Amino acid sequence: MPLHHFGIRHHGPGCARALVAALDELRPTVVVLEAPTDADAVIRQAADEGMQPPVAMLIYPPDAPQEAAYYPMLEHSPEWQAIRWAEANEAELVLMDEPLAMRPTESEPSGNDTEQSGSEPTEPSSDAEEGEESHEQIDAEENDAEEETPGDDAGELRHDPLAELSRAAGYDDPELWWETQIERRTETTGLFEAIAVAMTALREARPDERPETLSREAHMRRTLRGVVKQSPDAEVAVVCGAWHVPALSAQAVAGKVDGCRIKDDSARLKGRTKRKTAATWIPWTADRMSQASGYGAGVVSPGWYEHLWAHPEDAAIRWLVRAARLLRGEDLDASSASVIESIRLADALAAMRDLRGPGLSELREAIRTVLCHGQSLPLEVIRLKLEVGSRLGAVPDDTPTVPLQQDLARTQKSLRLKPAVAAKTVDLDLRTDSGRARSQLLHRLSLLEIPWGQLLQSGSQTSTFRESWELAWKPEFAVRVIEANVYGSTVEAAAAGRTLHEADRPEHAAERLVVLSALLDQALLAGLPEVLDGLLRRIDEAATRSHSVRQLLDALEPLARVCRYGDVRGTRAADVEPVLETLFERAAASLATAAYGLDEEAAERFLESLQRGGTAIALLARDDLLDRWKAAVRTLPEAAVPPVVRGRAVRLLLDLGDLGDDELDRLARLALSTVNPPEDAAAWATGLLRGSGLVLLHRTAVWGTFDRWLRSLDVETFLAMLPLLRRAFADFSNPEREKMGRVVKELSAEPASAEAADAGPLPGPPIDAARAEKVLPVLEAILSAVGQPGEGGNA
Repeated sequence: MPLHHFGIRHHGPGCARALVAALDELRPTVVVLEAPTDADAVIRQAADEGMQPPVAMLIYPPDAPQEAAYYPMLEHSPEWQAIRWAEANEAELVLMDEPLAMRPTESEPSGNDTEQSGSEPTEPSSDAEEGEESHEQIDAEENDAEEETPGDDAGELRHDPLAELSRAAGYDDPELWWETQIERRTETTGLFEAIAVAMTALREARPDERPETLSREAHMRRTLRGVVKQSPDAEVAVVCGAWHVPALSAQAVAGKVDGCRIKDDSARLKGRTKRKTAATWIPWTADRMSQASGYGAGVVSPGWYEHLWAHPEDAAIRWLVRAARLLRGEDLDASSASVIESIRLADALAAMRDLRGPGLSELREAIRTVLCHGQSLPLEVIRLKLEVGSRLGAVPDDTPTVPLQQDLARTQKSLRLKPAVAAKTVDLDLRTDSGRARSQLLHRLSLLEIPWGQLLQSGSQTSTFRESWELAWKPEFAVRVIEANVYGSTVEAAAAGRTLHEADRPEHAAERLVVLSALLDQALLAGLPEVLDGLLRRIDEAATRSHSVRQLLDALEPLARVCRYGDVRGTRAADVEPVLETLFERAAASLATAAYGLDEEAAERFLESLQRGGTAIALLARDDLLDRWKAAVRTLPEAAVPPVVRGRAVRLLLDLGDLGDDELDRLARLALSTVNPPEDAAAWATGLLRGSGLVLLHRTAVWGTFDRWLRSLDVETFLAMLPLLRRAFADFSNPEREKMGRVVKELSAEPASAEAADAGPLPGPPIDAARAEKVLPVLEAILSAVGQPGEGGNA
């Protein structure tokens, strides 16, 4: 039985076009594809009319969804075309690559190190620096030009075959060589034979000895032997990465090549344990197919390759027209005459470079020169929206999914919230049923760590009857949905289950009260009344055990938001008030005690908590709690606590309207007295000056006292305090600082108070009489000159 090998480059339109033509000519009865065998159950669904690439095959262990692997495909991916051809021509389709079920659990390769986390799976990749490759990967093979630069050392385990071949052909750019020779090739006769010869020569010169590759190829040969044994007379088409063609030749499959014998392959695969996996299809995005996304087998410009697939004959003209249309959509000038001139320039550049026609490089230069007038910014827009793109694919409704995914899809459809890659802002009115339901869905997904929507924090729209969200769907959210399915089969049940799970996690013990309060706030925003009682009980228990005033203060704000805005969302906000009052009373009673003995860093954290407590009381708008809060804060200005805390307490009382000018002046004199260390005075001033400067502008007493304190400092002390003072004024706006300067200037001509006038002149450095006498003759001469006749003065 003859084996016909078709070595392809993944996601290459030229390879895909040539492969379809070759299959039409060969008419094989069996198509063997380099794809993981645990995708057998879903692979033929690629031929469904509801499949709209880009899509990705997702394979994952049900007990560990975070170890999932993606296998993305575009319409012009050769594997995609092979699947569609086999289905349309009723050919048997066999998958031969090593399954994910046999992958070692400690190997979790990723195309982007920043995406590796315990909860977020990543695309398979081949990182040259790590020297490893995902052996279940369809898309990242050695024949990808993007995997390594032409200048890499020959001894590296991973090298770039395209770079080798392009240098042999006299090209400096492997992408240019591949596009010219393969992707834009119109005559495909002998193409795959030539690829096989080239790869055989490369592998003979540099054998691939990586265990991952050898294991995968052993599994592929074993599968091919089974196909040969089962159908000895069938015509078999083997579609695989070009790098593997020599290792899958008829001689190698027959076991007549050293290193490829049956016993060698059995030894490599011996002892591999299999675990259960599941497979499905998910929508993917074009930008995730690009090299820049970190995808190991990504191409530089997936949008350009898609264009070549759709319009092979007039690709250049259509591309320039699309570029001009895009620029016009961005309100940039792009006339028809400019398009014609761009075509002429691109053709001229191709002729100068001895090319059969303009490629992406020539088109890019023509666009920059003519349509973009030499500017780079418009060209970047074209690169992002045309060369790369952001289109989101689609899968049929009957695609195998977990129950949570099905419920999410139904909810999205009923609420008319269609997932899209492009960021979109939506405004929700929480007084309407639809607005409240949409808000609850987005908050529930946030609890499940599926951040489809980002809540925009914008002034009065935050936590009121209106919300603004920015929606942007990402393909990896599909795996997070699978992970979240363990908490419940519906979005509501899963969000409730995960909320209670987070509430009981032992790692939250140190900040348990704060975490529980935040979860209660999120649960009420998400419309999860069934978890309310459980969270309230946990908060009450945590408050009883907590001795940290900071935690009590930090917990007040989320609870206050619940009490203030809960009725708008239809939640049981009244149940939260007793818990909040208990937390507040305990915090207020121990406020001054909690501030004793704090160092600088701890004092800053205490002030943050103090601010949150004040914000919570302001949200509640209850006079009884406000009076109790004022009384608690009044214990701080003269307590034995850090100066910055005392200064901040004075400012809070000012903002609350609970401190008169006389009392402010008294406290300022005490804190800024020269008997106090200058650094303590500066810290007190820093605490006082925090916040808006408008309130302080009308408090002339504090500016007078502050001005006298500064003028009383000697030069060395003033210079030492200057950085602290600059930091104290740094948060004020320029107009506020200018007004403060004018206020101080007006005060400098007269004492700030009668008491200050009676105090006499401020102490200063002693006068040097000897130096002063030297100035007198000069002053006498100046005054005599001014008093000369005709000068308008008298001596």
